Amino acid sequence: MVGVILAVMASIALIVATPSQAFAAPAPDCSTLHSRVQALQSQANTLKGQIDAHNSRAGGVDRTNAGAVGAYNAEAQQLNGQRDALQAQANGLQSELSACGSKETAPAIPNTDGSTPTPPAPPAPAKPEAPAKPAPPKSDAKPAPQKSAPAQPKPTAPKPAQPTPAKPQTAEPAPKQSAPKQTTTAKPTGVEQRNAPMQTKVNDPEYRAKYYQKQGSDGVIKRKPGSGVDANGDLVPAIRENPKKPGSFVESHSSPTVRAKFDGPAQQRAPTSTESSQMRESVAARNRAVGDVKRLKAERATQQKTDGKVDPRTESELKDAYRRQTTQGEQLGEAAGRQAIARDYPSSKYDVRELTSARGQSGAGSPDQVFVVRPKAGGSERMVVQEVKGPSSKAGSRIGLDGQRYEQGTRGYLDALIDEMARNGDPRALSMRSALNRGALSYRLVKARVSGDEWAGYSVRNFDIG
Repeated sequence: MVGVILAVMASIALIVATPSQAFAAPAPDCSTLHSRVQALQSQANTLKGQIDAHNSRAGGVDRTNAGAVGAYNAEAQQLNGQRDALQAQANGLQSELSACGSKETAPAIPNTDGSTPTPPAPPAPAKPEAPAKPAPPKSDAKPAPQKSAPAQPKPTAPKPAQPTPAKPQTAEPAPKQSAPKQTTTAKPTGVEQRNAPMQTKVNDPEYRAKYYQKQGSDGVIKRKPGSGVDANGDLVPAIRENPKKPGSFVESHSSPTVRAKFDGPAQQRAPTSTESSQMRESVAARNRAVGDVKRLKAERATQQKTDGKVDPRTESELKDAYRRQTTQGEQLGEAAGRQAIARDYPSSKYDVRELTSARGQSGAGSPDQVFVVRPKAGGSERMVVQEVKGPSSKAGSRIGLDGQRYEQGTRGYLDALIDEMARNGDPRALSMRSALNRGALSYRLVKARVSGDEWAGYSVRNFDIG
């Protein structure tokens, strides 16, 4: 059921040491307690802001949309997990504060249901064991088992119910659209290796053979089962033959893609001499790949014209050249993004952290670059999400939570991206959603530039996401 409330249960196992296992706990470091209390209080404040932002969105979640509800619930689970971890820290810290005789108390960790948090308390000390009196000696009797005082359980804050949208009153309707799982078993086709536009992909015979069934009586060519998303992360659309141009194909839906809007013109950034020197070999490698693509395409055309077929070795070399061209272009885009951050948020004025995915790289279902910046002079931190592009790369698109296709740089694209990240367990999703709701997220495009064999810097342009 889409709107069902998820219950999160936890249990605590206590191990009571026997006299032979007992040992003295190490003495706490009393000198660091105050700074640790302050650090934990800061974490608790951040969590409260995230909880408040999350709960404020409950009424706006579309309960008929499985993706939207799933993303909201995944975010709630992450909040519950963070809260549990902080509560455990608070309980342990309170125990150390008591042991040091401090009058300071550990911070109260906010509950995810908005109720008043329970202040942490140290565990009650266990009563010392009374030594067992030896039983009178008997010739055939076994010693009586030693009894011990019951262990005192650690008090913990009550586990809050997970905030989720209310269950719909009517029968669950089908979600508007949810992207099928990506097929990853087959190797990428040539057009996928160079991440071509969808219109080019659907007119490629190899691509159609991989993802589509035979044409139906209504003229529509549907996807093969399990072929919902291609190797580039793009939704494989239903297509039909173009009646105005037999032999070519177009997407069967008529809904146009929502295009990105920008907040002002692009800012062109010329490189420093150091940046030019650092990027010279990368630019040369990319140019070599581009040259190989042009040469091998010409060879393929000549072979097709003169021999009526293409040498398999030429096809293989051309695919490799496309792959290298794409890889080198992406590396130039990544470098441009980091140069832009370093220039806009210099280390002399800002603390900058890059948030990477668990796999340590970007790709389909993951933003290109995510940074958290905080002014050293004081002030709130801000999240900067960057779409970084090579010199000839084009903007991608994805299906939004409402079933509409959105271009990179739109709010619909970003919402759908965060939703997929949450479903994949990417911890950055929660921080991105929180920053977006607080108006503390900048979304921008950074595009690498080359001039011949030289690095020409990059352009920066902010997306307008409302």
